[in-house]
Amino acid sequence: MDRALITTGAVLAVAAITYLVSDGPARLRGPHAAASAPAAEAVAAAAVPAWRRWRVDDRRYEAGEHLPADARYRDTVLLVGDSLSIPVGRALVRDYRQRDADTRFVYVGMESSGLARPDFFDWEALLGAVVGDVRPQRVLIMLGTNDDKPLRDPAGTTHRFGSGSWAHEYQRRIGALIERARAGGGDTEVLWVGAPVMRSAALADAVRVVNETARTGCERLGCRFVDTASVLAGRDGGFVFSLPDAAGRPVAVRAKDGVHLQPQGAVRLARHVRAALEGDGGERRR
Repeated sequence: MDRALITTGAVLAVAAITYLVSDGPARLRGPHAAASAPAAEAVAAAAVPAWRRWRVDDRRYEAGEHLPADARYRDTVLLVGDSLSIPVGRALVRDYRQRDADTRFVYVGMESSGLARPDFFDWEALLGAVVGDVRPQRVLIMLGTNDDKPLRDPAGTTHRFGSGSWAHEYQRRIGALIERARAGGGDTEVLWVGAPVMRSAALADAVRVVNETARTGCERLGCRFVDTASVLAGRDGGFVFSLPDAAGRPVAVRAKDGVHLQPQGAVRLARHVRAALEGDGGERRR
């Protein structure tokens, strides 16, 4: 454990939650985690930003951060997304700590989430809270794997997944999320990170539909689409469980479920995302 996350000069050791940072995951923990914290280190729960108190009892929610020692950091990058984004966020925390200590990096992830079920998890509301707190210059959004579902528009009409009207409603939701991402400043750069190839043929087809819908939405909305389809794919572009490392030895990159990431898979996606942030690998069309 490197250190407790410092917020406004105080160690967060509240009765409700404790927010910790390490080289591994940083998690929002339940009341038992803070029970023995010294009273001098306690702060009022109300002082904790709303997004850090969000679903504190849900083990599927995770948030972490690389906070530069010098508070005068030059840049803040925010990553939000579903379960695929969480190990990528962990890998980027380590990467920023090692290679770019002057940039603040924050990630927030929720398993099983997306844009299709705001009744389950409202990304538009959460992103607004996070952006209002951390004021990022660049925002990465990594959603879509769980969005192969019908969508209901504000008028109450339900649209079948993959239909033209579904794409229109999904892009409306993307636009609302991008608007929240830019609420901290009109010049905020937004990158939409597409989902990688999947093992299941049905899910792979669905992910292609979601990715293409997001890509065309980004064309219209002025965000950058980061294509990850080839990053964890085999030579034929299909799904593989392992890929060769620099020495040619096979390294596991995907979990047994054919969806989630092994640590090295997350590292490869993180490198791809960093390349996109540095100007190589993203697409922007206006």
